[in-house]
Amino acid sequence: MKWIGQHIWDFISRFRNDVYFENTTTSSETNILVVDSDGKLTRNPSAGGPDEVVGDNETHALKVKKTTISEAQWDALYTTPVQLVPQPGANKIVVPVSCMLFIDKKGAEIQKNSLCHLNVHWNTGSVGVYYLDTYMHFRRFMYNEPTDVTYSLQSWDVEVGQSLTSMIDKALMVSISSRMFYDSSNPTGTYSGDGSNASIITDSDIYVSYYILDVS
Repeated sequence: MKWIGQHIWDFISRFRNDVYFENTTTSSETNILVVDSDGKLTRNPSAGGPDEVVGDNETHALKVKKTTISEAQWDALYTTPVQLVPQPGANKIVVPVSCMLFIDKKGAEIQKNSLCHLNVHWNTGSVGVYYLDTYMHFRRFMYNEPTDVTYSLQSWDVEVGQSLTSMIDKALMVSISSRMFYDSSNPTGTYSGDGSNASIITDSDIYVSYYILDVS
């Protein structure tokens, strides 16, 4: 049986065999269809599972966000942080759980600045400061590394703010504390990517897992 047009049934209908839906469209709806124990098809608005937003006594899921940091952004990361997760909204905090960094080293130049530390922090409008706004910290980032490196960062016991509200509705950022260079005897002449200088790191990916804490 094939119908063309629209037909509305005001009856209970039962299908004993397989049912197929053709030419379906996509949607942003989160409701899903479920089958009751008696075979009845119903709609469930929450069966899709928890999302990344969580409040008191609620279940949440971790979300993963990938960010590719360009070669130019790495060279400027000591003054210009890069956003990893956008602002979560009013009364919400981005809480990072872990990061995987896949650092693609560009050439033969080796990072020689032992005071270059990597920080994952909430957005203050500036680079991260350890024990002030930083969730994850890696000391001596890429120091003396001659090849590509993969880093695994975790959140740990650390002070991340000096107020109860400073990190609310703030984006999650990454930055380094000091400029990378490749000649410790001539730092200012070998800054990474400065003028005709070679860059130490090229386009590289960061994956951060996080959830959103609702403190309203």
